[in-house]
Amino acid sequence: MITINNIIEGVNEFAEATKAAFKMDVMVVDENKKIIVATGGLCEVKGNYIVESGIINQEIFLKRKKHFIVSDTINDNEHICKRCEKYGTTCIYKNVVATGIYDEENLRGVILLNAVTEEQVKFMVHNEQNILNFLYRISSLLNSKMEEVQAINNLKRNSYFLNSIFNGINKGVIIVDVNQNIIKINNYMKQLLSLESVNIIGKNIDDIFSDISNIEISDDNNSEFNEISIKINGQTKFFLYSLTSLLLDYNTQAFAYFFDDTKTINEMTSDTNNKYGHVILDDIIGNSKVNSYVMR
Repeated sequence: MITINNIIEGVNEFAEATKAAFKMDVMVVDENKKIIVATGGLCEVKGNYIVESGIINQEIFLKRKKHFIVSDTINDNEHICKRCEKYGTTCIYKNVVATGIYDEENLRGVILLNAVTEEQVKFMVHNEQNILNFLYRISSLLNSKMEEVQAINNLKRNSYFLNSIFNGINKGVIIVDVNQNIIKINNYMKQLLSLESVNIIGKNIDDIFSDISNIEISDDNNSEFNEISIKINGQTKFFLYSLTSLLLDYNTQAFAYFFDDTKTINEMTSDTNNKYGHVILDDIIGNSKVNSYVMR
């Protein structure tokens, strides 16, 4: 799960931008109640944890409020801050506007502005709603950034899984673009073609298999099995192959060629016969081109 700490560089940038916009110090607290960003006069508390009896914990973490505004902490005898153990002693906050950083209903952190000087306090008092709206936008941007990083991580993970499958199957696969230029080839196909140390990305597939791209595709975007041969190191190798369209929004974006080495198919058939006795392939796979080719 991505947390606000995973985007700390972005958090620092937003904090500095907010400080520059309002000429006030900014503090950001993570979901574990640790202060991870603190600018200017607040920098001494960076790395500390918020006070359990303090307003940030009481209002945001416990009551799950979306925001809070603190003002006139000294003259109000009923002020909420008086419940805090640091009230009137070592409290570093004066006038504060704070918002929670929420992912739907999950609290990811808190961002706040702290007014200290008389000029800052006066500005905050007259612009509380504008400041609050600004912090809401910053909170939304931070949450969007976390979602973006999470999505990228998911894509990387899924890409790793797909590549592992792509290179782990015992079937040759070549992906080409709409112009039949090779954009991806799996390891098994490289071995079949003895091309482990050769880069063929970008080459046209017809340069390897003559006229292979003339294959017809049916309405279900798949072809039948076809036969093809190629000379590799002076020897002729035979393959059975099929073709599938790769669609995006109902438009063909690429094609996938799937190859089986007929020698491997024959060896598998022989092993099956030796292990289980006489096997009639017609009973197993029917009267397909694969069957007719293997039975020659």
